[in-house]
Amino acid sequence: MRERDLSERRGGGRPAPEGAPARPGAGQAGSRFLYEPFEGRRGQGPEILERVLEERWAALEYRLGVIDTMLVRLDRRLWLTVFGVLGAVLTEAVQGLVAR
Repeated sequence: MRERDLSERRGGGRPAPEGAPARPGAGQAGSRFLYEPFEGRRGQGPEILERVLEERWAALEYRLGVIDTMLVRLDRRLWLTVFGVLGAVLTEAVQGLVAR
């Protein structure tokens, strides 16, 4: 009984709905687009490749923008830390001179 309950929770006790992608581990995993034939027409190869390359380039530019923003933030934090430490050292030096 317990084994049956576990298989039903995993989806093994009922069939998949019509048109649903296969469950992982059921002989086929991942995107259905990896296994279905490509629906492009002949002669469209260069145009399709160009569109794919444009999308990849746009994604690369987006990621580089995110990385650039992160580097700017990191740079600000580092300079803030440097100036904070410098301020603390100068404060200690001035207090040492005033105490004499």
